[in-house]
Amino acid sequence: MPLNFLLWNALQTSDTSHGEAGKRVSLQREAGETVLVFHADTPEFRRRFGVAHVCDAIFFYKRPPAQPLLLFVELKGKEVADGATQLRETLLAVRRELAAALRDGAPRAEQLRAVIVCSGVASPREHGRVRAEFERATSVPLLVKTVKRGTCDLRDVLR
Repeated sequence: MPLNFLLWNALQTSDTSHGEAGKRVSLQREAGETVLVFHADTPEFRRRFGVAHVCDAIFFYKRPPAQPLLLFVELKGKEVADGATQLRETLLAVRRELAAALRDGAPRAEQLRAVIVCSGVASPREHGRVRAEFERATSVPLLVKTVKRGTCDLRDVLR
């Protein structure tokens, strides 16, 4: 079952952020919220979900009474198209596995978010092309956030 794997093998228990190579994303918990962070970029995750390209992290967010959200996050330099590929493969694999495991089926598109946090700026034309291809393949909007240094707050992605 995919949820068992995520809880036993991928859950980060230290805080509600994820970082690598000088970039960090965070979703600080507020009163009444549940925030879990799963580290996806591991050989075990790739093997379990049958994907070659994996995003860096998956954030689970729940604030009652609203439906939970899954935020798929990729930290990149300038390679926005590569990040979109990693997000797409991870999102589709997790969605497929959850659909098979959950009685209510897969999370709906409005319960999913995809975010690339990059340090470089690709051309607006490339961003538009990558977003359109991603959304065509997944029915989920793709947000590209540029952060030179420090931590990127994911709270605005929840809206």
